[in-house]
Amino acid sequence: MGGLEIPYGLSLLVGFSPSTVIEGLNQAPPARRPPVTGTHLAFDLMVLGGLFLIGLEVWLRPPPIRAGRGAWPTSWSLSGTGGWPQGSRPCTTSA
Repeated sequence: MGGLEIPYGLSLLVGFSPSTVIEGLNQAPPARRPPVTGTHLAFDLMVLGGLFLIGLEVWLRPPPIRAGRGAWPTSWSLSGTGGWPQGSRPCTTSA
């Protein structure tokens, strides 16, 4: 299943004219092809860093709320920093 094809889209994007000829990598001789090793390694490093940060978040997240005990220590909550008053909510509705 292919993507959405826009007639002359790449020619307009590169050369601002529908008559611009775009040479593909498979049509260029190997000597004129750009090196992609650095880009590939940078992409791999980016993915590895993202997975590391997700794993770190899962490992360090607080335990779930159980039996009336909050998930975060009181010193981490907004009520400990002068934010919302103790026992109140930021958005309440009257019944």
